Amino acid sequence: MNKPTTLFHGTNRKFNVGDLILPANEHGGTINYSTEYLKQLKDYAHATIHITEAERYAANAALKNDGTANVYLVKPFDPATMFHDDDAPYPDWHDDSVDGWSSGAYRTKDAFVVIAIIKEGEKEMQLEDPAIKAMHMQLTSNNNNERATAMKAMKSTEATPEEMNEMFTPLEEMDKMKPADEMSAFEIINAIYRTNDIYDPFGYNNESVPVVERWDRYGYYTRTFNQFTVNDYSAEMGQWSVIYEVRLIETDTGWIVNTSATSCYIANEEYDKRFSWRSKTGSAKNSSIPPHRKNFNHILIVTKSPSGVRILVKDTKTKAIKWGQSVDQQKEFGKLHASHVGMVHGHIIDLLEEIYSQQDVMPIAEYLPKVNAVDNYSTVPTFTQLHDFTQRDMYWIGGRTSLVDILNRAYGKTGQDGLTRNAFGGMKKLKHFQELQAAIILVRMFKSFPREFFDNVDISWVVRGSYDIKSRHAGDDNRAYIDPIARVTTEQIDYFNKFFKTFGVRNSTVKWFQGYLAQTLGDTMYHLDMVVDTMISWKNIPVGGARKAVVAYVKQQKMNPQEVHDFVVSEARKYKGVKRKTPNTKLINSFDGKEILPGVILVTPKTTYDLAEWGTEQANCIGTAYSDSVVNKEYFIIGFKNMETNEWIGHARLDKEYRVQELRGKYNAELEQTMDKNIRKWMHNNLTTKTKKEIK
Repeated sequence: MNKPTTLFHGTNRKFNVGDLILPANEHGGTINYSTEYLKQLKDYAHATIHITEAERYAANAALKNDGTANVYLVKPFDPATMFHDDDAPYPDWHDDSVDGWSSGAYRTKDAFVVIAIIKEGEKEMQLEDPAIKAMHMQLTSNNNNERATAMKAMKSTEATPEEMNEMFTPLEEMDKMKPADEMSAFEIINAIYRTNDIYDPFGYNNESVPVVERWDRYGYYTRTFNQFTVNDYSAEMGQWSVIYEVRLIETDTGWIVNTSATSCYIANEEYDKRFSWRSKTGSAKNSSIPPHRKNFNHILIVTKSPSGVRILVKDTKTKAIKWGQSVDQQKEFGKLHASHVGMVHGHIIDLLEEIYSQQDVMPIAEYLPKVNAVDNYSTVPTFTQLHDFTQRDMYWIGGRTSLVDILNRAYGKTGQDGLTRNAFGGMKKLKHFQELQAAIILVRMFKSFPREFFDNVDISWVVRGSYDIKSRHAGDDNRAYIDPIARVTTEQIDYFNKFFKTFGVRNSTVKWFQGYLAQTLGDTMYHLDMVVDTMISWKNIPVGGARKAVVAYVKQQKMNPQEVHDFVVSEARKYKGVKRKTPNTKLINSFDGKEILPGVILVTPKTTYDLAEWGTEQANCIGTAYSDSVVNKEYFIIGFKNMETNEWIGHARLDKEYRVQELRGKYNAELEQTMDKNIRKWMHNNLTTKTKKEIK
C-alpha cells in the first residue's frame, strides 16, 4: 500500500506554516503522553489521514492539558521514515475521549512539516493557496473527483504536495518570479526546472538565490544554493541546480544536525549523449532529471558528556558511529555534494562554538586556553572537535584537569615512576593549550628517558606570540605561530621510540636532546626529520648480521644522533642498487625543467638513481628512504635549482594529493625564509589545489 503524502495533525500546541512537528521528547510536549501506555509514543511525531480523527486528537489534548484544539495539514519530512501506526487507536485515552477512534494514524521519528493551518480552536481558517485547497479537498471529499482528475494527469496513484501545487496553480501564477528568500527549496528548484533553459540569465542562479539562515523554536536553519554546468571537453552538456538545507535541532543532550539536498538537472537538448564512467560504453543518455529531494543518512550529533561537549557522525541507516570523521568525508556525499556540505557544516560549527566555550569542550582550557594559530601549507586536514580540539586531545586529555595525570598517561608510568610536578615547569609555567599538546608529544617521544629529563624543561618556544611579518609564517597579526612539534604524528613518534630502542640511550644522548629541547641545536623539525630519516633508511639494511654490525659500530664510536643518521644513511645506500623508473604524474612532469619562479627551475627525477644522487649531494636520505614510495607513487619528490648556478635550492616531498610534507635544503636544513614561502605558495597554487586532475 502506498503511503499518503499529506495528512492531518491535531494538537493543543500552536504551529506556523513551515514549522516542524517533532517527536514529543524533542519539543517538550511529553505531558500529552504521560500515561503508562503512551510513554513509548513520545519518541514519535504523529499524524492521520482522517481530519475527524485529528480533530479528536486535538480536542483530547486540549481537554487533558488545556490550550486550544488546533488542526494542521502536514507532510512527512522524510516519507521513507514514516510508517503506519498499528498500535492506534490508543485504548488508554478511551476513558475521557471526546469520541471514538478509527485507525488512520501514521508516525515517524523524524518530523512532519506544517503545510497549512486548518483550524485554530473553533475557527476554521481560509485556504487561499489553490494547491493547499486541492490537498485539503483530496483528503476530506467523499467524491474525490478533483483528486481523480489530478492523478490522471499526473499518471500516478499518489502525488507530493509540490506536484499537487503544480497541478492546481494557474499558469499565469507559475510564471511570476518570486523572491528566492520567500520560497521553499523545492519551489526554487522546480521553477528552474520548468524554464528548461541552462542559459537563462534572468532566472534563479548563484547571484539571485541568497543564503537563508534563521533561528526558530526548534533550533537553527540554513540553506545555500549551488548551480554549475556539466562539460564534456568544451561542450556544455547540462546544468545542475542544488539547494543544501541544514537544520540544527536541540535535544535533551545537545544538538542534532540534519542535511538534505533538493536538486534538478537540465540537459542541453543539443546533445543526446554525455560521458558516464559508470556506463560500459563510456556514455549515457543526456536527459533532464526532475526536482528531487535527498535526505542524507549521515547526521552530526553534539553531545554534552561529563568529559565535555563532543561531536560525532552517525549513519542513521546502518546506525554506525563514524569516529574521527567529518560529515563531508562520508562516501554518501560524493564529489557532487561534499564541498558544499562541508562549507555549510563549517558554518554550523561556528555557531556551536559561539554556544560552547573552549572549557565546555576541554575543561583544562579554563587554565590553558587555546590560542588562535597561523595556518601552514603543510598542515594535513583532520577531523576536529569544536574549537579545533583533535581526537588526540580527546584521548590523552579528555576531561582531565591534572597536569601530572595527563603527562603520566602519556609517559606510561605512575606514582614514584611517573613524572614529577616539576615536569615542564608545572601547571603554573604553562600558559597555552598548545604547550600542553607539545608536552604530551615530547613525553611520548622520549618516554625511554629518565623522568628527571623533563623537570623544569622550558617549552615556551612552542607558542610564539609575535613573529616576523615578512617570514613564511606571516598572516593575521592576532594569530600566534605554533611550533611544528605540536603537529608531530603518531608514526613519527614511533620512529623516535624505535631509534632509542635500536641504538640505546646514553648520557651523551640525553644531553644532546636536552639541547634539542632548549632550542640550541636548531629547529625541532630538523631533529625530528633526522631521526625519522634514520629509521626509514634502517629498513633498507638487511635483518641479521648487517644490522648488528651497524649497531655495534655506532655504540663503539659513541656516535651522537647526527652521526648515527649519517652513518645509517650511508650504509643503507649500499643495499639500494636496483635502478627503477620514477613515474611521477603528468601534472608534475609538465613543470619539469621550467622556470616556476624568477631564477628557480623545477626538476623531476627520472629513476631511483636520480634520487640516490640527489641524496648524496644533499646529505640526506632522499635516495634511500623514499625510493620505493616514489616508485609506487605514494609520495612525489621534486627538486628546485638555481637557474644561474645550477646549484640545488632544496627538495620537496609531496603526498598523493600534492600536499607538502617536507621542504628541505642541504643537510635537511630549512630554506631561506622568503624562498621557502615563495616555493610553498607556488606548490600550493599549482599542485595542491589541482588535485581534481587525474593522477596517472
